Amino acid sequence: MGYNEEDYIYQRVDKPNCIHEFIAPKDWQRVQKFVRPQKLAKEYKFTLDTFQDKAIECIMKNESVLVAAHTSAGKTAIAEYAIA
Repeated sequence: MGYNEEDYIYQRVDKPNCIHEFIAPKDWQRVQKFVRPQKLAKEYKFTLDTFQDKAIECIMKNESVLVAAHTSAGKTAIAEYAIA
């Protein structure tokens, strides 16, 4: 078994402190014109890092998110947003 790479969309964007990779079946329609809401479902008393901001944006688009980061990097903030 396995998968055929030709059946999937793959995109990678390198940002400061963040590598954003996106993979989905070719027939999946990604939100193209996403408008970030003025008020987030959860507010933070600190500025989000790039990876946190991008992960939360993906959650708002109803996309699945997998975050890999070292201990105390701030993964819990993303989980709290997903629950909110």
